[in-house]
Amino acid sequence: MDNIYNIYTKGNSSDEEVSPEGEATLEDKSSKKDIITEESLAAAKEFFHLINRNSAQKAQILTPLINWFQMHEGLTRKHACENLVYLVNELLIPYFAGQARFMKSNHTGRLCWLNNLLKSAHGQHLLNDAARGSRQKREQAALETKKNQRDNHPVNEFEWTDPETEMRFYDDKDEGAVNIPADAEARPAGNAVWNVLSKEWVLPTTSPCGDSSFRKEEN
Repeated sequence: MDNIYNIYTKGNSSDEEVSPEGEATLEDKSSKKDIITEESLAAAKEFFHLINRNSAQKAQILTPLINWFQMHEGLTRKHACENLVYLVNELLIPYFAGQARFMKSNHTGRLCWLNNLLKSAHGQHLLNDAARGSRQKREQAALETKKNQRDNHPVNEFEWTDPETEMRFYDDKDEGAVNIPADAEARPAGNAVWNVLSKEWVLPTTSPCGDSSFRKEEN
């Protein structure tokens, strides 16, 4: 699982706006503005790529960050790794690419700089930002998945089919999403309930006393 560090991709990040001159600007939280050039951006990406390729440096720098996300955010290992990728791609690479002195430092100096940054208050702020940003991405992805599921009515309007698993299901206020067997008849109504014992749809009825009961769906 720890070997999933796709730390960066070639080319500019989708969040960066490159000017006609080939430079992108990044506003530092201080009063000055740092300039990100294509050269500095490539150098910052390569810096983290080298860390990832070096097993000792990866174990010293990257793995503890995954452990931190997993412990403090209560995440699975996979989601903790996603937080690391977000931290590096969206925050650390732009940060270092925007520092003029980064290009003047060698790899050893950059490692010391990174270690000191991660121990600082600003480093903690970056970790928290990465956790929040990655969490928002996961939540948005979950909402889009749910929307795609709820837009998929290949059988009829009273049930849905998961586009990935092709599993039929319907929503129940008590049970949540209830799976429907592939060979079941189409759900006849929005309040029909699947009986797993009789393998039939049943519809709620109201007795003269106002009590609810169920009856089998008659064809």
